[in-house]
Amino acid sequence: MTPNSTELRQAVGQAIIDRIRERTEDNLDRTGKRFPNYSKEYAESSDVAAYGKSKTDPNLTQTGDMLGLMDIIEEKKNKIVIGWSDDDEAGKAHGH
Repeated sequence: MTPNSTELRQAVGQAIIDRIRERTEDNLDRTGKRFPNYSKEYAESSDVAAYGKSKTDPNLTQTGDMLGLMDIIEEKKNKIVIGWSDDDEAGKAHGH
């Protein structure tokens, strides 16, 4: 890979996405702190039971769509933008 190439930016962007997914599934925020527990209302909801989620181990994964659809949405020169082209998933991510 040559410096400042599309190939390099794509590789770096994918490595960042992979790390975000891994960290999130391990219940850690961007600073390495554990996510707070779900609210009592949500922990007792049918969603938690239906998706087999832990009431005390939130990982921002329900269907897997939000993390699964995260992608490189722009890359050029020294800029890589990671996000969602799907408005619903982008909205969910923004809420978290």
